[in-house]
Amino acid sequence: MVCTESPLGRRGAHQLRIDDDSYIEGLCRLTQHIHACKRKIALQICHAGILAGTRDPGLLPVGPSPVENFGGIKARELTTNEIEVIITNFVKAALRGKKANFDGIEVHAAHGYLLAQFLSSAWNKRQDDLGGSVQHKARILTEIISRIRLEVGKIIPFGAA
Repeated sequence: MVCTESPLGRRGAHQLRIDDDSYIEGLCRLTQHIHACKRKIALQICHAGILAGTRDPGLLPVGPSPVENFGGIKARELTTNEIEVIITNFVKAALRGKKANFDGIEVHAAHGYLLAQFLSSAWNKRQDDLGGSVQHKARILTEIISRIRLEVGKIIPFGAA
């Protein structure tokens, strides 16, 4: 998994990042090595959300709602503007992955990371259009998927897990 935003989206200090163009060159070297072995490689992009604070002491994690993470740290609820930035960061990460010659892009929406947090009634207590019904809770994920598909095109296989 490669982080779309640091430090708020990072699960730990050693997690790979793709939140800046400066990482494209190194990731391109990685894909070149994999392709030299006649193999394919996909980029899985993620944002840790509430889980970020469990491995980064002093970091106040963010999430869909102000609930506690597994370390007992209460997350700060994301604003609508911050959510828009996160969506944009996922799209930018996918475009960087394309530039780094990954064969596929996957949006990580499982294992308690931010997008799974939005889908979960335990972590998503929002009363706006990103909470409540399943359709509203899934809105951030569907928005990310549709914008990535629009920007990256159909050349690169794309999915969410």
